[in-house]
Amino acid sequence: MNSVPDPMLGTLIDGRYLIRARLARGGMATVYKGTDQRLDRDVAVKIIHPHLADQDEFVRRFHREALAAAKLSHPNVVSVYDEGTFETENSPTTAYLVMEYIAGPDLRTELGRRGSLPLGTALEIVAQVLSALGTAHRAGLIHRDVKPENVMMVGGDNSAAKVTDFGLSRAVAAARSTSAGTVLGTVAYLAPEVLEKEATSRSDIYAAGIMLYELIAGDVPFTADTPIAVAYKHVNDPMPRLSTIAPWVPSSVDSLIGILTAKDPEHRPADGIEARDRVQTVLKDLDAIVAKRRIAVTPTAFDPAEKRPDDGMTTRAFTPSHRTARLTAPPERRLSSKGHELAILRSGSNKNPSSTASKVWRWLITIILVAATAAGAFWYFTAGPGMRIALPDVTGRDAEAAVSIIDSVGLSPDVRYEYSDDVPEGRVISTDPSVPADLSRDETVVLTVSQGIEQVIVPAVVGLPQETAEYQLREARLEPEIAEAYSDVVPPGSVISQSVAPNTETDHSTVVVVTVSLGREPVQVIDVRGLAFSEAEELLRDAGVTVERDDAYSDTVPEGDIVSQSASGTLYRGDTVTLTVSLGPELIEVPDVFGWQRDEATRVLDDAGFVVEIETFLGGVFGTVRDQSVPAGELAPKGTVIVLTVL
Repeated sequence: MNSVPDPMLGTLIDGRYLIRARLARGGMATVYKGTDQRLDRDVAVKIIHPHLADQDEFVRRFHREALAAAKLSHPNVVSVYDEGTFETENSPTTAYLVMEYIAGPDLRTELGRRGSLPLGTALEIVAQVLSALGTAHRAGLIHRDVKPENVMMVGGDNSAAKVTDFGLSRAVAAARSTSAGTVLGTVAYLAPEVLEKEATSRSDIYAAGIMLYELIAGDVPFTADTPIAVAYKHVNDPMPRLSTIAPWVPSSVDSLIGILTAKDPEHRPADGIEARDRVQTVLKDLDAIVAKRRIAVTPTAFDPAEKRPDDGMTTRAFTPSHRTARLTAPPERRLSSKGHELAILRSGSNKNPSSTASKVWRWLITIILVAATAAGAFWYFTAGPGMRIALPDVTGRDAEAAVSIIDSVGLSPDVRYEYSDDVPEGRVISTDPSVPADLSRDETVVLTVSQGIEQVIVPAVVGLPQETAEYQLREARLEPEIAEAYSDVVPPGSVISQSVAPNTETDHSTVVVVTVSLGREPVQVIDVRGLAFSEAEELLRDAGVTVERDDAYSDTVPEGDIVSQSASGTLYRGDTVTLTVSLGPELIEVPDVFGWQRDEATRVLDDAGFVVEIETFLGGVFGTVRDQSVPAGELAPKGTVIVLTVL
């Protein structure tokens, strides 16, 4: 059957863009490869479906969002070159968008081709996507529909990513909305809060986290028969852990996905840049061998020319079970066929039988049918599909031994792994169904095997505020315990130390003691004036302050005792208190006033701080000092009485 040729092929849009080939078709638009004849370069032309472009609100918002997207300049963003409208025979207004042409496949096609991606490759691609989203977020632009279909792969090994369709989902939403509360986005990647309110940058982070899980595991974490059931799981179900699928996946990757897809948006990184930094930290610490490992997933057949619809629900391809079923018909079916053949023979031999012969045939056929039925029933319930097998109790056994036991009784073991705080590593935690149970031959028994106590990486929380430190430890599935201590250098409310060193791998049940600063420790400083310096110094040092000494003369305080102190009362440990220690009275050299006139000698001694008394000899008529009670040149305290003998 011949397909109808696309009427757009060969069309020249705006006298500039020549449509050459159709690349893909989705629920919102058809994408063509075109040539910009003005600049002589290949471009991708996205032509919006007429049922959308005919709506004025869509055209206005489409123009507005395209302008915003065109301002983004980032190596991981598909560049927007131009937008506009043109007329066709079917529609007077057909909106189009001209973008950078990417020759490589989209990420959905690449994932379908490979089944899953190596761990390091998946982290690197999502880091690039988050870098692009971060630039958009800081420019005030939200993508709203992050998924593999909107990530183009470039480069020889398809390892570089470019994000496309910024803002276009919002324009589609405006065209489709008939009432408030319309939910926009592909449900497999839809953040819980988007069901109730407007999407934010943190909603894009959630979708990127889901996409990271899908790139590693080969499928999204939440699937169901209906979109509403998938949305319910996003809101209510915990995020599955990749290490339960592949025990070699590091706990840091599970922790990273848990943070990116936290149910509460406030617990996710604020924007793409912050999220990218977290991804790069995990990627940097990843072992080179582990980075190259991937979860074995059978690739799905996928035609890149047939894009999945982008109008709310992504159609997913599911890989069938790898178990091989027997196709031979069961014995009871073959017995029924023989019975049918016998009935035909009996019908053919009954045209003119005698009455006795007829009865013999009837009895013979009846006996054969009863015997065959009994034999079939016996086989069915003793060796066939109807056989019931008592499930042996293998809980607590070594996994290899448990698998062997289940196999030996004719059942099919399906081993899964789970962390356990109680059951040693490699031992069976439980079975599904549990004992006692009677099962059919080859029925599957799920054996949940212990991976031991879950190991997690301890985050670095020293210097962080207490609330942030507690949150990060709980996000790492550790239990914080708060202690308090005074600190001269760490501000009050921030972490001084943690009991388990950062980046240590430890049991998830480990209690990490976080010591939080109370600030500087207050101390009480007593008044030590009048005490001997040695005693005063000991008292102040015991109180927790630093003592400095200063000396001074004192006419009232004995030598060696404290004259004054710089501070007392409530201080802080480590503060400095200066103690002024008495040197006793100041000693002054006695001037030599022998032979001086009385008044001049008295003035000089007064000025030097001495007290002068006069004794006269022979009436002191000449007024000349002939003697002084304290010899000249001696040192004497200020206020010393010096008696002058005047002739």
